[in-house]
Amino acid sequence: MEAILDQIWTTIKHQLESNQFLSGGAVLMVIGATAALCRSLPGKIWDWLTQRMFMEFEISMKDDGFFWFNDWLAEQPYSKNWARWLSVRTVRKGSRLPSYNGDGVKPTFILSPAPGTHWLWWKGYFLIVTRDRKEPESGSGGGSNSIIEREVYNVSILTWRRDIIMKLMEEARDVSEPPDDNRVKIYIPRYGEWNNDIKRRPRPMESVILPEGVLEALKGDMELFLSREEWYVERGIPYRRGYLLRGPPGNGKSSVVLALASALKLDICILNLNSAGVGDDELRRMFANVPENSIVLIEDVDCAYEQREKDDDNKDSKITFSGLLNAIDGVVAAERRILVMTTNYPEKLDAALIRPGRCDVKLSIDNADQDQAERLFLRFFSGEQRFAKYFGQQVGNGTYSMAALQGHLLKHSNCPAKAINQLSELLNEPQAADEGSERTQGELRVQAEVCDGEVSEPEDIHQDHPGE
Repeated sequence: MEAILDQIWTTIKHQLESNQFLSGGAVLMVIGATAALCRSLPGKIWDWLTQRMFMEFEISMKDDGFFWFNDWLAEQPYSKNWARWLSVRTVRKGSRLPSYNGDGVKPTFILSPAPGTHWLWWKGYFLIVTRDRKEPESGSGGGSNSIIEREVYNVSILTWRRDIIMKLMEEARDVSEPPDDNRVKIYIPRYGEWNNDIKRRPRPMESVILPEGVLEALKGDMELFLSREEWYVERGIPYRRGYLLRGPPGNGKSSVVLALASALKLDICILNLNSAGVGDDELRRMFANVPENSIVLIEDVDCAYEQREKDDDNKDSKITFSGLLNAIDGVVAAERRILVMTTNYPEKLDAALIRPGRCDVKLSIDNADQDQAERLFLRFFSGEQRFAKYFGQQVGNGTYSMAALQGHLLKHSNCPAKAINQLSELLNEPQAADEGSERTQGELRVQAEVCDGEVSEPEDIHQDHPGE
């Protein structure tokens, strides 16, 4: 073997010495290889250093941490003073109180570094932040032609300590969502993912006026469910709870959900079954990835039954009825989830949708009774028990929605006497009268009241009662 290798080397050496083209080519090859090695050497050295001296992590746009980090990055001196290539994000503060000149409702803007590589310092640590915007991809499912834009943050920190990553992300979370911010986060679907762009002020439970004890019982049922995870697991029961709020429109079904979420420190995921770009695949993915401590709210769920009755060839039907059922309690459905469905037409709902396991509690929220009407009046005019009692007697007969009563009181919110004096406006509305009803009259003499600096003269109040 050694003799063969010597003979091969001798042949090559002879060719190189006698053939100028071969020897020149060999020299060029060696020079090119050396130059290529020199060019790649700095990159290899840098990769070697970063692998051994930096902690690296990635934040996907699908994760809440992406927006936390984005908001945090926008607050850094680098972003405010030195960055020259910026991305704009519009933020609408849903809980801000508008001023009279409208300044309070204007959206604000967050300027953060645009896609690319950015170097900055944070508490003595050197950070390399790479914002990468991947190629857009078409949305899938439901015949959607939407384009999904994906971004990621790749962050490198000059440290060997993993806890620094946790401290950085905790600070980013607190900057984006201050601990004293008690607003309710509202998630809406976007391209098959839950997106949080809206926050609402918490709604006090006492501001939602239902029959006495109903809202408290509903809150107690949710609290019991949230405290019994281990109980469900031990018995092999899916840890999910479903509620159906049914009744005429304008009686606060959605307000009940906001009040409960506020009281229980939960967020709300609102799902519109007719949303563009949401099909069965997206629906299953959203139910499988419901944010923790959230209520999933499906308003007007009777729309799902209307979709079921449509022709299967109808291209506009993106969510099928069977797809909805599987998403609610299928194999991929998330646990520790509260689902609330609302409907104005409970008779349209299929028994399969509201069976136990999918819908465990059914609550009717009807038009205002006398007690509700009185309590609503007292929320507008505290201490006016006499007016409140009369108001309840006249409109608390199950004919009027809470929204109609509230609209009337808002119209005359500057004076309780006017709210009573002008009660005929509400009583004579078409929704309050049935054809062929017999009309009776009642009177109430009200004393003169000072309202907005003017004296309201006593006058008769006429009402119409629907016929029996």
